[in-house]
Amino acid sequence: AAPEITAVICTTGARDCLAAAAASLAEQTLERDQYEVVVVLNHPDPAAFAAFQDSLDVLRSPDAPCRIVLLQEPVPGLSQARNTGLRAARGRYVAYLDDDAVADPKWLELIVAAFRRDPEVASVGGDIHPLWEADKPRWITSPMYAYFSCVKYGQAEKYMPAGSYFFGANMAFTKEVLDACGGFPTNLGRKKNNLLSNEEWPVFEFIDARGLKKWYSPAISVKHLVHRSRMTAVFFVRRLWWQGISN
Repeated sequence: AAPEITAVICTTGARDCLAAAAASLAEQTLERDQYEVVVVLNHPDPAAFAAFQDSLDVLRSPDAPCRIVLLQEPVPGLSQARNTGLRAARGRYVAYLDDDAVADPKWLELIVAAFRRDPEVASVGGDIHPLWEADKPRWITSPMYAYFSCVKYGQAEKYMPAGSYFFGANMAFTKEVLDACGGFPTNLGRKKNNLLSNEEWPVFEFIDARGLKKWYSPAISVKHLVHRSRMTAVFFVRRLWWQGISN
């Protein structure tokens, strides 16, 4: 039987934190038959995919708590990889988690419950808390956290207003709405070493234009690793420059 929700992780395979992200999805409180995990390797080399499969074999053992599917997307680009995960998804809902993020154990259970409560909800999301790899420099203050893909939307559950959007490290949609809008635009989103962004915006604009709802809950949370290499002024200036290009 098809699961209720599919969780998708996209990765280039360059980070050693993927196992923790996948493990956090394997340890969800949602019943085992209600979800699946799709991991998409965005890399052109078949040999890299073989090594990638070996590295996650422990999560695909018969004792794994959920169905885990490993796929390869050779065309570079985060949007390309996300769309590959979307096409493979069997669930009614599709949730995306970054490969350097760790989901709360109740993440999928709460997402599914939010969709079930209101059939007009097309997207569900929550907070992304920073997980600093090293001591945070004093010049990095909370208004700057968004540029490290960390965000807090409030203290209480609510419907998000038109024009607002969830960050890619913690967002979920009905598969129906993602299919209807054609997924994520491949001219936006990370590609190789650039920091292109904003690939989520057209999807949320599609949702707003049709009068559909977006539900936020602070309990639907993940922790996002902020790498030591990104806690520098050089990275921050580069991140802002690419944000301008994206806009």
